[in-house]
Amino acid sequence: MASLTEMIFNGYPREYLLDRGLIPFANWSDWGLLCFDVNRNFFSGHYPIVLWDHEKADWHDDFCISFRSLIKKLDSDEKKSRAEDGE
Repeated sequence: MASLTEMIFNGYPREYLLDRGLIPFANWSDWGLLCFDVNRNFFSGHYPIVLWDHEKADWHDDFCISFRSLIKKLDSDEKKSRAEDGE
């Protein structure tokens, strides 16, 4: 909980994230942060996930339509990776 609070409120300058309606919840490799985009609500209670690039602070790109689709994508990617590794 403490590391999540630190990332959200003290990680990167507020004007690039919170002030723009982006709520970070996970680091994405060395790329940047996965964030909820609270400016958009595609369907009731579900917000899109965007990838915010720490090297291009004014930039973010759609990553998944919702948190649920993100979990499904990560699960699928993990299964593909295991299959490629012969597990």
